[in-house]
Parts: sequence; C-alpha cells; structure tokens
Amino acid sequence: MKEKEKISSKRRILDAAEEQFALCGFEGTTTRSISRNSGLNLSLIKYYFGSKNGLYESVIQSRIEDFQSTYTKFLLSKKKPDLNVFLTHYISWFSENGNFFRLVNREFCSPSDNEVKKLVSAAVLNHFLQMKTLIDTTSSSGQVNNTATVFLYLTIFGLLQAYVETSPVYTLASALQTDGKHDLEKIKEYLFALTKHTLIQ
Repeated sequence: MKEKEKISSKRRILDAAEEQFALCGFEGTTTRSISRNSGLNLSLIKYYFGSKNGLYESVIQSRIEDFQSTYTKFLLSKKKPDLNVFLTHYISWFSENGNFFRLVNREFCSPSDNEVKKLVSAAVLNHFLQMKTLIDTTSSSGQVNNTATVFLYLTIFGLLQAYVETSPVYTLASALQTDGKHDLEKIKEYLFALTKHTLIQ
C-alpha cells in the first residue's frame, strides 16, 4: 500500500471510530461497525492500531496532536498573537471536531479505562495551560488574574461544548435570540466581548 493511501486509510478509520465512540461510547462500539462506517476491511484496524483499545487511544491522541499543531503554528506566526483571531480559528476547530468533544464528555462522565481517563484529563489540563499562556500573551499587562483566566476558559469551553452537544438548555436558550444570526456568529461576538472585558481587568 502506498504511503498516501496508508495515511488516507488510517484517517478514515480514525474519523469513523471517533464518530462511533462519540455516539455509542467505548463499550457500545464494535470494530465491525467502525469497519463498516469507514468502508475499509476489518483487518486494517488490527494492522494499524492492534485492538479497539489501541484505536480508541489513537483517536484521542490524534485530536490532541491536531490542536497542538494548530496552537503552535498560531503562536509562532506573530510576535504578539491576536486573541480574537485565535478564537475565530478555535471556534471553527471546536465546531468541526464536535465528535471528539462528545467523546471527551463521555469519558469524564463514564470512564472506559483509567489510563484513557488519565490521557483525557492530561489533555484537557494541557489545553487549559495553553489557553492561559495565550491569554497572558495577549494581555497588555502581561498576565491576567488566575481566577479570571480559569472562568474565561471554562466559559469558552463550556459554551462551545454545549453548542456541539446541542444540549436541550442551549437549544431552548438559543431560540430566544431574534437577531437572525447563526449560532457560531453569536458565540464569537459574545466571546470577543468577554475576553476584551477580562483582559482589561
């Protein structure tokens, strides 16, 4: 198998697995269903990932590395990054990877394995520390109050999590909006205003 075909096959399996794990959880997902949804032979899952556990961990690790790459490129692209520009990219990335965040939420609520929970917990903590670094970097004072940073991060993460999960409360609250703007546009406007307020405190 050619290298490009190999990468494409692995990505197809990872994407199909991520969707199934997010929808059905680890226990409720079978390698056969992943094989069927990816359109690839079952034997390729064992060949690339060894087992369902190996595939599950690879799905999580793949998205962690994806965010890390996006974050690193952004930080290196400018002397002083613009937080609003990053938030625009981040909101898009978050919404495009909704299955991953559903999976993360499942893992916290009902852990499939202690090692996997540790991996997810470490990823979320690292995610927060990266966001804190970015917030501090864009602050005119050089550092934002830790409490403000924590609540800002929780608001950003929680709001986007509610959006990708399409939670009943979020759906009901969103229905009260009458300006006709797309949900992501409203979220972006709100987060821009919130971060601006936080950074001048």
